[in-house]
Amino acid sequence: MTDTSEAARAPALQDFAWRSWSRAIADLKDGVNSRALWSSMGWQDIRQRYRRSMLGPFWLTLSMGLMVGGMGVIYAAIFNQPIERYMPHLTLGLLFWTYLTTLVNESGTTFVGAEHVIKQIRIPYSVYLLRTIWRNTLILAHNFVVYIVVALVFGVRPTWATLLFVPGFVLFVLTSFAVGLVFGMISARFRDIPQIVASLLQVVFFVTPILWTPDTLQGRRTLLIDWNPFWHFLEILRAPWLGHAPTALNWLVTVSLCVVSWLVMLIFFRRFRSRISFWL
Repeated sequence: MTDTSEAARAPALQDFAWRSWSRAIADLKDGVNSRALWSSMGWQDIRQRYRRSMLGPFWLTLSMGLMVGGMGVIYAAIFNQPIERYMPHLTLGLLFWTYLTTLVNESGTTFVGAEHVIKQIRIPYSVYLLRTIWRNTLILAHNFVVYIVVALVFGVRPTWATLLFVPGFVLFVLTSFAVGLVFGMISARFRDIPQIVASLLQVVFFVTPILWTPDTLQGRRTLLIDWNPFWHFLEILRAPWLGHAPTALNWLVTVSLCVVSWLVMLIFFRRFRSRISFWL
């Protein structure tokens, strides 16, 4: 009797597992295909945030420009670096680090912040994360004006290596999507996680070559650079704009982390996708 019931249960479990996989993949596919929805939602977020403001989101650009100008002069003197070399390094580091950390922090509140929509309208869960990525990519785009000004002032010219920014940026966004989806699901279940991650990122900021350059370590770079995944992702974004290609190690680490993050995301999303609305 037991053998018969177990034999009957096995096809049902296999069918349930297959349906959960197909629904998770369909959610991701439908989310990407809903470009008009998440792009308009991202634009609306920016309009709502800066409504009736004269400069709108360019207040962030102005703030970034003032911070780069002040910190560049001070830290170039502290680290005894030529300002024409240090200022582009610092500007790109701050721009991409702000983009990275904002994506991570806002991914943690993606589902929690959209609780009222999730409980009322049936929309693919991936749409909410794509909305977050699109919104912050728009902010990065107009903040990039700061680097253009710095590049013109200090004579940084684009090279053929600058074209490597395109695959680097695509790789970064793909990894951010996978990590953000996992982080969003975990944060929907455990609300303290975003605060913990935000605190850890503040520490990572100081041990990642943003304010300082790798040659400052004078050979003692293995732990803080070679084993620092944030450094590798920053390099595939920053190095092309400084006129040189990222290293083979940069590509190896970032591609490997992208693949691993997508595997983890697919497992998590298949397992916990149906529970997100109940956690909110």
